[in-house]
Amino acid sequence: MTAAPKSKSKFDIRLAETDEEREEIFRFRYDVYVGEMGKNFKDADHSTKMLTDKMDESASIYYVATPTGIACTIRINVLEGDHIPAFYHDAYDLNLFSDFPASCQTQTSRLMVSP
Repeated sequence: MTAAPKSKSKFDIRLAETDEEREEIFRFRYDVYVGEMGKNFKDADHSTKMLTDKMDESASIYYVATPTGIACTIRINVLEGDHIPAFYHDAYDLNLFSDFPASCQTQTSRLMVSP
């Protein structure tokens, strides 16, 4: 079996599929939101310097990988199930879209780009 060819690009867009990838993204989030922007989130873990929440459990999390680390990340959740906090239903008035199956609706969040 031959190895997959290496990308010739300076960056790769990837879906985080391993715990290690996700943890690196959670640290990146913490660096951007807490370290750079000075925001205070109840879900920020200051001991591990990670920012994650319940929605990450069911999310597809994409990121841009560069030779020096993560350059960007975004999270996408399908809006069916109990993992979507009531805040999102209220903030975006999701009942307006009740004619559409929840399995066809998504919430995009946690978009971050490094300086």
